Amino acid sequence: WLFNDLDTDFDAATVKRIQNIKKIAHKVIKYIARFEDELKAIWEKPKFVRNCNYVLTLDKFTEDILKKVLNFDLSKQLKEWKELQFVDDDFNIQSIEKDYDKFRTLPIDTKNLTKIEKYTILSNFDNLHQQLNGVLIKSDNWQALNTISDLFKNKIDLIYIDPPFNTGNDFDFKDKYQDTTWLTLMDNKLQLSYNFLNDRSNFYMQLDHIAEHYGKILLDRIFGVQNFMAKITWNTGDNISGFKSQAKNWIRQADFIHYYRMSENYFFRKAYEVLDKNEKLGWLDIIGNKEKLYKEKWVENKFYKEAINLKVKAKGTIWNDIYSFQYSEPRITESFSFVSNQKPENLLRRIIQTSCEIEGTVLDFFNGSGTTTAVAHKLNRKYIGIEMGEHFGEFYFDTEGVKKVGVLGRMKIVIKGDIEFRLPNTDEKRRPHLTKDLNWQGGGFFKYYELEQYEEVLSRAKYQWKRKDGENQVEQYSFMQDQKLLDAIEIDYKNKNAKVVFENLYPDVDIAETLSNVSGKHIKQLFEDKVVFEDGSEVVYAEMTFEKYPWIKPLIWWNSK
Repeated sequence: WLFNDLDTDFDAATVKRIQNIKKIAHKVIKYIARFEDELKAIWEKPKFVRNCNYVLTLDKFTEDILKKVLNFDLSKQLKEWKELQFVDDDFNIQSIEKDYDKFRTLPIDTKNLTKIEKYTILSNFDNLHQQLNGVLIKSDNWQALNTISDLFKNKIDLIYIDPPFNTGNDFDFKDKYQDTTWLTLMDNKLQLSYNFLNDRSNFYMQLDHIAEHYGKILLDRIFGVQNFMAKITWNTGDNISGFKSQAKNWIRQADFIHYYRMSENYFFRKAYEVLDKNEKLGWLDIIGNKEKLYKEKWVENKFYKEAINLKVKAKGTIWNDIYSFQYSEPRITESFSFVSNQKPENLLRRIIQTSCEIEGTVLDFFNGSGTTTAVAHKLNRKYIGIEMGEHFGEFYFDTEGVKKVGVLGRMKIVIKGDIEFRLPNTDEKRRPHLTKDLNWQGGGFFKYYELEQYEEVLSRAKYQWKRKDGENQVEQYSFMQDQKLLDAIEIDYKNKNAKVVFENLYPDVDIAETLSNVSGKHIKQLFEDKVVFEDGSEVVYAEMTFEKYPWIKPLIWWNSK
């Protein structure tokens, strides 16, 4: 009634009161809108990078740097090596010098070193970003995608995701979002990830029968129906037994993978199986086309395309030869007993080999147990893995208190060589089949970090009423007068400038990575007191001010112009 000019029997005084209520309601709505805009700005602001460290194998060091490293206090590192079962209890640091070839792939994690030791290593790399194999990010995936969007815009060659299936059951990550809410959450992430791809890129999303039809509607809208290339049916196992065989209806034995290209100029190499059963290829596919076939393999620590001249048959969209861990030998060879349905390495191997060029970059923002990043590393592709769960670290404990290997632990196992490992609290040994088929020998260099999260910003941001005489507080309040995260600013009255000190907010902040994400520039060289970017520009931390670097403002004072 308030929004219509209707005839009424109310007297004039009543109508006046109602009109006043309408005016008040409009003012309240405007204020709430400003409040919600502020919350949205906090959600969308780029996030600080925290606890950034690098993991690299000993063979990445020059001889001079290796000598320095072996003289560091490596007691924390030695403890980690033993916990991950890379060395036995009799091992000591002198063993490395005596038998370097045996221990060349032992991984050094800079978190186990002092700050000086960390930068003694990192400052010796002339082009740090180019020499990295990948990055692992612990964060809500929307926040991570939003924060690194400028840095990796149009630079990702392949995205594969295996998101929660909208089943209503509890997984390790929350999976109780039904229908509309699930679609909204997925749509937000997919829209954001679209900008990471280029004309040559490919996108794969894996879902089950409950969510795959919803997923395709989203993907058609985002990528375009004309760019839909295939619906792959992954037959998870022919031997249906146990609890699955007790289903009252048709027994589920497949997941579905929707495949989209970005344009007609997309990259793709077909996969073939060899018709000669005597040919020993393990579980690898032949890649290429009928005129030029090859298999990918490591030879003396170099990745080669080895030409193949055999009779072959092209793979189709029904994949019957890669079984899930419930039915196949991979459960013995590579399973980490991950509660949220770990995928076999050969499933990701086929997708990555056919849809991403060697040394291209793969992104998985539902990284789970880390299968995508592990396979990408073995296939000489670069990678970004995003995951929020407690299973991000070297180890984690499941809901029953059982200790298990996490994503970071798995990636350290991969660069160690991934030939054989034993799970915690068990005598069972794992020997990944893909390692053997590719002749993977270990080695690598990656970084990992966590991001500031929305709730942390809320807990640190400062707001305070500052009413001026004659000013209506609620009507005029716009959040532009508040300090927000201005604790990061130190006023230098002598030089009349405002120095930015991120450590005032987070003692564990990584300034270089934070600035890299905000500026959209990759790191070329890294020092304790400054960072040099790929375009040759540099930031000296002690000289960081708003006046000199205005582009850092959104980190601590969002909605500022």
